[in-house]
Amino acid sequence: EARKLRNKELDTKLTRRYVLYGDIADRERILLGLRGNKKATKFVAAATTENDLPDADEDIPEVAFAGRSNVGKSSLINAVTCSGAARSSDVPGKTQSLNFYDVSRRIRIIDMPGYGFAFAAQDKVEAWNRLMDKYLTGRKNLK
Repeated sequence: EARKLRNKELDTKLTRRYVLYGDIADRERILLGLRGNKKATKFVAAATTENDLPDADEDIPEVAFAGRSNVGKSSLINAVTCSGAARSSDVPGKTQSLNFYDVSRRIRIIDMPGYGFAFAAQDKVEAWNRLMDKYLTGRKNLK
């Protein structure tokens, strides 16, 4: 009942998943690639080593989401892109690679492993940190 009140009686798949969204203006729908039922956000790659990183496309800017473990980076990506492309969990350390998502060939979003507490071996965590350092300091189209 509360969902319908916040969203002006709209009851759609989008408003059920993200209850704070009401109507999305056409301009924003185009930016997010929301046209019909076609998914605009697509998983591109998961990189666990520097060799796994996808080639940088100079025409498409990249935005990386970094932060502490278990703060909702993957959920934020899903909310911003109005999708369920990024897998989320309530267990710290589930994102164990740099996950690349393409949003309508306009922007690439990167979900990074969290720092701090994680249910993972120390050598894995150190490997993530090295990979993130290389990515964050060397990627030309990272904004």
